[in-house]
Amino acid sequence: MSHIAIVPTAPYLQADISSAIDILMLQIALESKAGVAYLMSAFGFLILFLTSKQRTFLPLALTYLGAGLILLSFLLAGHALIGGLKAQIVLFVHLLGIAFWLGSFLPFQWMCNQPDTSNLYLVAHRFGSLALGYVGCLLIAGITYAYILLGDLMYLLTTTYGNVLLAKLMFVALLLSLGAINKRILVPFIETNSVEGVKRIKSSVQIEMALAICLLFLSSLLKTSLTLPTKM
Repeated sequence: MSHIAIVPTAPYLQADISSAIDILMLQIALESKAGVAYLMSAFGFLILFLTSKQRTFLPLALTYLGAGLILLSFLLAGHALIGGLKAQIVLFVHLLGIAFWLGSFLPFQWMCNQPDTSNLYLVAHRFGSLALGYVGCLLIAGITYAYILLGDLMYLLTTTYGNVLLAKLMFVALLLSLGAINKRILVPFIETNSVEGVKRIKSSVQIEMALAICLLFLSSLLKTSLTLPTKM
């Protein structure tokens, strides 16, 4: 999420902390592509915050707008610009899939904590069926995006960037394995033993959330702290 930190980089332009609030420096930073991405992302989060408690049609539509702005902001800066339009399209598909997948953890945990969990099986079963589609698109888009950036799979083994990407793929594989266990074993178990089934689903979701945090940390390293391998 490299564009999130664009404004704090202003002091480095003048080697003076006071430049962090210098109007000219801030203007230069915000007029860059990363600065535009930052503003778009911040505006998207602001929309989500203002509409989070509303359930009427207009706030709901604005919620989708806010989420869309946040996703689009990732296409305006960073590695997405290197691969051109093709990379930006597959990255958007990848991010959309991530939003649906990782965004389901908190709602499922909330449902498991409710006194009435009678709808949990139906929701989890439906979600698992839909996941087959969007998780598949997420994986295809993610692999395609990585290949566009690297250009050579050998970089996965011979560079720091590739090694971190491999670690990220391992966490993805673990999340996929837990998702498969949920769909095939834990969700059907709710029908036969609802109390124990809900407990197991809740534990699984908590593990998935911990893995997701590690996954997002590795993603942040790839985007902000590591440079792409130089293509020969």
